[in-house]
Amino acid sequence: MSGVQPEDSLTLPRRGSLLFRWRVAIFVSKRDSWRAKLTAYTLAGYMDNETATCDPGIAAVALHAGVGRDTIKRGVAELERHGYLVVWRQRGRMTEHGRTNIYRAVMPDWVERDESEGGACSATNLR
Repeated sequence: MSGVQPEDSLTLPRRGSLLFRWRVAIFVSKRDSWRAKLTAYTLAGYMDNETATCDPGIAAVALHAGVGRDTIKRGVAELERHGYLVVWRQRGRMTEHGRTNIYRAVMPDWVERDESEGGACSATNLR
């Protein structure tokens, strides 16, 4: 990792569920807005620990986060752009507003396995 400054590198926990490590990665990221972090933390409350998926409606997520639907939509778009979230649009449950999206937490590309550290996850390029 030549050229990486100490403040640009962080070792993430190697134990715990994908969902736990996903939340830590988002928390420490300096590139993500408050909108994306709030959206991620709210979605994480709905997610299954084994599959890291959920299918709440945007209105329900917005209600639980205490913000508007547009804020959640922008947060979801940012999480997708940064590689934290895969969204299958209109593939979830049927509601009065139509089908919900299915969300899946994924680790972004900048989280790499560092075999020299016994398999710990290293996060670089957090800015």
